[in-house]
Amino acid sequence: MGKKRGSSAEDMNGNHKKTKGGTAATNDPQSNDAYMEVKDRRIAAEVSSVAPCSGREVLQHILGPCKASLFFKRVWEQRVLLVRRPECPTFFESWFSKGAMEALLRKETISYAYNIDVTKYDGQERTNYNYNVESSAVEEAVDADVLWARYNQEGCSVRLLHPQRWFDHLAATLAKLEEVFSSCVGCNVYLTPGDSKGFAPHFDDIDAFVLQVEGAKRWRLHQPITEDHVLPRFSSPDFAQEDLDDPFLDVVLQPGDVLYMPRGTIHQAQALPGTHSLHLTVSANQRNSWADFLEVALPRALQLAAEECVDLRRGMPLGYMQYMGVPFSDDSSLEAKRAAFEATAQSMVQRVLQFLPLDGAADQLAAQFMQQRLPPSRDMAGAAEAPLAWGSRGSSVGSLAAEVAFLWQRAAPA
Repeated sequence: MGKKRGSSAEDMNGNHKKTKGGTAATNDPQSNDAYMEVKDRRIAAEVSSVAPCSGREVLQHILGPCKASLFFKRVWEQRVLLVRRPECPTFFESWFSKGAMEALLRKETISYAYNIDVTKYDGQERTNYNYNVESSAVEEAVDADVLWARYNQEGCSVRLLHPQRWFDHLAATLAKLEEVFSSCVGCNVYLTPGDSKGFAPHFDDIDAFVLQVEGAKRWRLHQPITEDHVLPRFSSPDFAQEDLDDPFLDVVLQPGDVLYMPRGTIHQAQALPGTHSLHLTVSANQRNSWADFLEVALPRALQLAAEECVDLRRGMPLGYMQYMGVPFSDDSSLEAKRAAFEATAQSMVQRVLQFLPLDGAADQLAAQFMQQRLPPSRDMAGAAEAPLAWGSRGSSVGSLAAEVAFLWQRAAPA
């Protein structure tokens, strides 16, 4: 949270230091209620030898000087984090590239909407171009020539969904991060031509780590409009510009920079004139809240409680429809009856809570998690010991059908 003048703040290692006017000294995180900013001053030679092999180390590699422990204590689900890397613009260049996307589109069968979105936002309305000749409800394979014509001539953005299906290094990286977040961790690639926007202002139902790979992009972030937009369970529709207050952060991401946004952060982005922008968005914690856990646990708890507690199986109070319900909520003459009904209902709820199947609900969510993950990599046997090698396969892309068939064969029970 924001600090008062002369108060104590934590540095990047979690140590306490005196501050002036609410911000930490040079080289320390710059923090307020809305966001924290840190600067990674390492040069390429100092990070090229980093070989993280655990999920925590992968996250730390992304966060740089912001310690993972500090991230979870002061940033996660609380505020935005901006990591600057002015001395190492090549930090993410081995993760992906525009050339890798071009090769993928030429070598693989990629479907509109399912694998890729082509879109443009003109400041008022977003238009999707997920077709080659004319819009159709039928799933259609991308014609690479048509897609690149729209990108180059019409200023359309290209969003590649789940690139980890074709690039082993991304699949391995996301699998490692899943160890940290105990949820599915996904990834999309966004390629935007200069001076263009692909999407209208909106918020997402995921925690997002934006990794700027190529070019530069201006991001404007806005606070949630209402309380139910804080850490939302579902993404928003597009917002009109007049719906939004002034941004609390207006920043240009350069190559190597990272922007973390909690669920519900309203954002809009535009590539700078004269250069394309390519970034990866790594996503976590979709439908991974206490509400989602209880959505699984409570129905089963009610079932178990009803089997054990005869009071839960008794009939409703006689005549309760004559004093319960919205039409009677403001009738002061019925307060005593309504209070007694509420007390009984609360007592029933407490009995149900005694039967919460915490382990069973956790197992059910774990099973859903396993079903949603990608199949294990073919070299998974050595993945736990070997460092991650960021970069595409030797051939850049492979056959999706053959790859998935091979992986599922290995993953199938004997």
